[in-house]
Amino acid sequence: MFRRSSAFVLALLVGTLPAALPAPAQAQNVNQELENLRRKQEEMTAALAALQQERSESAAREQKLLAQMAEMARQFNDLRARAILADKVDETKRVTEFVCPAGHAHDDAGAAGKCPDCGAVQEEREAVRKVRVARREAIGDKIAAALEEDAQRRVSVATSATGIYQQILGNSSDATRDRGHAEGSLDIFLITRPMPYSLFFIDLEAVGGQGPDREVGSLAGLNGDAGRNVVQSEGNDSVNVREVWLRGDLFSDHLHVVAGKIDLANYFDRNRVANDETSQFLTDAFVNNSKLGTPALNGAGLAIWYETKTGWAFGAGVQKPTDEGFRVADGDYGIVEADWQTYLLGREGNLRAWARMDDTEPNESWASGVSVDQEITSSITAFARYGFADVHNGTDGHTWSAGAQLRQPFEARPRDVVGVAFGQIYSALDRAELDHDTALESFYRFVVNEHVAVSLVFQHLFHTAGDGADLPAQDDVSVLGLRAQIDF
Repeated sequence: MFRRSSAFVLALLVGTLPAALPAPAQAQNVNQELENLRRKQEEMTAALAALQQERSESAAREQKLLAQMAEMARQFNDLRARAILADKVDETKRVTEFVCPAGHAHDDAGAAGKCPDCGAVQEEREAVRKVRVARREAIGDKIAAALEEDAQRRVSVATSATGIYQQILGNSSDATRDRGHAEGSLDIFLITRPMPYSLFFIDLEAVGGQGPDREVGSLAGLNGDAGRNVVQSEGNDSVNVREVWLRGDLFSDHLHVVAGKIDLANYFDRNRVANDETSQFLTDAFVNNSKLGTPALNGAGLAIWYETKTGWAFGAGVQKPTDEGFRVADGDYGIVEADWQTYLLGREGNLRAWARMDDTEPNESWASGVSVDQEITSSITAFARYGFADVHNGTDGHTWSAGAQLRQPFEARPRDVVGVAFGQIYSALDRAELDHDTALESFYRFVVNEHVAVSLVFQHLFHTAGDGADLPAQDDVSVLGLRAQIDF
């Protein structure tokens, strides 16, 4: 009986044992979950600490940025207090532009290097433009300007040499021989600034040769460079001081005064494409208006110009007809001019109108004229001149000329220039045999580098007036010329 009871109790305990105690696998799961919870708690604690640290660092950075902004504001206010607002001025700057064969110029290249206007392929080139700017001149700028001014007070030296050979090819008079003529000139320029807003200039010139004008009686003048030779009758070399003057720029660069031994043709009847016998047209009638009549010898003179900075300028000049230096205040030659800078066709142009009086004998006369130049495209600039003169004890005379200049005639030659001009000059002298000249000129200027250029020049006189003595009037005189120019 006892055995059966014991066996029963033992069986009962064994049957209830799985329900009373957890299995080993279940215990392990519980421990794992507890471990995971502990790790998450540690991670959250670490994240909270990092967030608090980041907030602390962010606040520090914010304080630092606020301090830097305050310092920048202080420096800006200090600079603004020390700065001086300058007037608006025109500055000449070299810029890069993109041009298509049609002449459309843009500051930026189009998509795929094509013109936005016409779709043609663009080419990059350098150009010089006037830019209107207004500056604030701070202390550093003043120091730089003072150093630059000190450098400008030193004497700068520049040289310009021109060599010309002209061959007469054909004529209708035995008085003109088909032979070659050589001429050359050398200019040495001395430039310095003796005081602020001033410029002192000296031009020492040597000229040799006369060109073909000694054999062709032409009013047009086949060699404008040789026309500067003061020893015309003998034809030998001459060395002289061509110009010596002092210029002052006053009233914020609005008023310019030039006084001394001057060449008034440098200040009146100017033209952008027909004003320089060393780089543009060689025929004298295309360098200046033949009725301008400035004194052949650069005597004492005065030129005054006022620029409004709005496109208008007004000038006046007086000069003695000789360089002898007496009766300077009499001013036998006087001239006035008004200039207007236009923007026709959306491009720059200039219109200049002048009037002059010459009281010297036997050239007593008055005359007036206009000079026009206008950009047609980015490469083509046209020009025209007209002049009328009334000579005492003579007949009325007039002159006109027109032409154009083409820059970059070939894509591979961006600095080369081609020019063509045509004009007529009617004499104002009371002599029947001095009637008129009809002249044509074309040239190609090949730029070797920034210092050297060579020009091939063709000139044709359809009719010459002659000189009334040794050189009679004639028709169809052709001249082929070669000009070399060196500048340093």
